Amino acid sequence: MNAHMKESLLGTIVALFVGAGCNIPKTDDASFEEELISTVSSQLFEVTSSFTYATKTGIELEIEYQTGLKKQKAGTHLITVGENPPSGSSGYMGNLEAVVRTLQQNLQGNVEIEYIHSRSDLIAAITKERTAPLDSIHSFGHGDPTSYWITEYETEKSFTLQDVRDFSPELKEQIKTHISSEGYWKFYICHGAANTANNYYNEIKGNENIAYTVAQELGITTIASNAWVFLEQRGTNFFMFPASRTRHYDEFVEKKPGLNIATPDPLYSGEAAWLTYTPKEIKEE
Repeated sequence: MNAHMKESLLGTIVALFVGAGCNIPKTDDASFEEELISTVSSQLFEVTSSFTYATKTGIELEIEYQTGLKKQKAGTHLITVGENPPSGSSGYMGNLEAVVRTLQQNLQGNVEIEYIHSRSDLIAAITKERTAPLDSIHSFGHGDPTSYWITEYETEKSFTLQDVRDFSPELKEQIKTHISSEGYWKFYICHGAANTANNYYNEIKGNENIAYTVAQELGITTIASNAWVFLEQRGTNFFMFPASRTRHYDEFVEKKPGLNIATPDPLYSGEAAWLTYTPKEIKEE
């Protein structure tokens, strides 16, 4: 692991951002759900991407997104919340409860909130029986280009791009059928949509991040950040958003140089953004 990235995790990181964008080696976990995994995997969808770039700090992207939610028709929504370590610890994500509450208030219709501790919890939350399929999933927690950690660090409990590739065709179909045809999955994790062209992850290339892989393998539209995700308050509302390069510099060079965070962020080119991956089924000839 890059020393700067490691320092960012182990140093005292205050309640401003979530997910360090580092790949922590996996550890053994007796609760690992082997039955969720199959060696059978196939590529079913081609994926196109679109971008919404930060123009100021990045928070404007999320404010605009949630303002739009208020205008949508009522639907069925799921919010999954990964583990948030105690205040003062290196992995503390800030007032995540307030962020979830703000989003819940802006989503229209029925909103379920599930606090999860493992990949199996995540899959169970998505595939539980409902009267209608999900119109959106919003997932909060630590992460990096390869995975939604769910816990403070990446472990065998994490939801990784390789897990998605290895899910059985039956499980992939089960997940997909629990999401409406216009539904989508938004990840509030750091670097979940990093282009990974110049990063530290030798096992993935190009667009092969967790958000892209979910779209490619499951046929679900996904949204994620290519950059660090910061948490900030505006009035009585709290938002998580892709931090612009200017906001990133202000935080890690001007305010907290001792954390030794790589600046500019090397995990993407251009500007911070919400990236949307849209799948299209590949028709057999």
